[in-house]
Amino acid sequence: MKVLKFIIKLLYRIPLGIILIFLLILAAQLFFTDVYNFPERSKFSGDVLFNPYANLDTNWYQCNFQTHAATHWGLTDGKQTGKEVLDIYYDMGYDFPFISDYFSINKYQNLEDSCFVPVYEHGFSIIKSHRLVFGQTDIDYFDVVLPLTTSDKQHMINRLHEDADMIAISHPKFQNGHREDEFPYLTGYELVEVLNHYRISDAHWDSALTAGRAAWIIGDDDSHNADDYNQTGVMWTMVNSNSCHKDSIITALKRGSAYSVHGYKGKNYFYLKRVNVDSMTVTWTLTDTVSKIELIGDKGITLKEVSDTNSVSYTFTDSDTYVRLKASIDYAKQDLYINPVIRYDGKGFPSNPNLATVNYPLTILKKFTIILFFVLVITFFNRKKIRAKLANK
Repeated sequence: MKVLKFIIKLLYRIPLGIILIFLLILAAQLFFTDVYNFPERSKFSGDVLFNPYANLDTNWYQCNFQTHAATHWGLTDGKQTGKEVLDIYYDMGYDFPFISDYFSINKYQNLEDSCFVPVYEHGFSIIKSHRLVFGQTDIDYFDVVLPLTTSDKQHMINRLHEDADMIAISHPKFQNGHREDEFPYLTGYELVEVLNHYRISDAHWDSALTAGRAAWIIGDDDSHNADDYNQTGVMWTMVNSNSCHKDSIITALKRGSAYSVHGYKGKNYFYLKRVNVDSMTVTWTLTDTVSKIELIGDKGITLKEVSDTNSVSYTFTDSDTYVRLKASIDYAKQDLYINPVIRYDGKGFPSNPNLATVNYPLTILKKFTIILFFVLVITFFNRKKIRAKLANK
């Protein structure tokens, strides 16, 4: 009977203990994050148009910045070795397929190559609040699992950007890891992974652009099985650069001199040829006639649509702050997403600087609350000893 009571008590305490340990870990993580004040929404403004495709170089590099190989003892679900993954992408004609394993730089890549861009996927969060970290080989393992407030996500962007060359918000629509309504507030990142085989997050991208956050597009497979052509060779990024050197690739991405493609087996049926700006009129030209071209502006609203052509022009109205293009070929089931032409003041180029500031009173209050939580937990588990000491006094 005593043994049965002991087993029942143990079965009761084990789940409770696991839950408590989980809560303590979450509390410990949250203790090291800050609460932020976010900048007001500020639409793009000015009398000049920024053209990310001005003075295009002849070199277009086909890149994939996120895919996964077998690593971490199979826990991250990669099916092939890094070498096998790279070989599959090279066979499809990619110039630079980069492997973005979780919290690691895959050893099968040529780390000494000047064209190699170190990139890894950061994020333990079960709601897929993940980021791609560019240009950093020292891995940061810290993350907040749950809960993930907008401040927590901003904190992780700030933390990772201290050493990284560039940060991309990875697959934001996937399990709503970064909600659409957060993009007007988050700052300090350069790229949005709009195209990903799990989800297409164009609404999230438009949410950022409409609020004056100049974040540029990338598209990646995020494949975990390179032999599956439903997830491999279906999303990629074309980068325009005068060199394949890592710094040139990153500079081009930061300036928006790239576009993303949704297709099949990595085949490009058409390309962006040029984008011309004449005062407030923009003309986009593609290499081939396509089935449909859509021009999209603030809040993701379609401004103009044309069919069976390889070019389109549009004159900015007073209410337009940016215009981006999507082109499609029906027979090839291929879509091309081009970065926006943006209204600005003519100085520098549009970007998304870190404008969020720490709210110190709320941050201190949060840390105090977490300390109080730990004190209460310790007191609860030592209540018998505390009662005994009080009784002996």
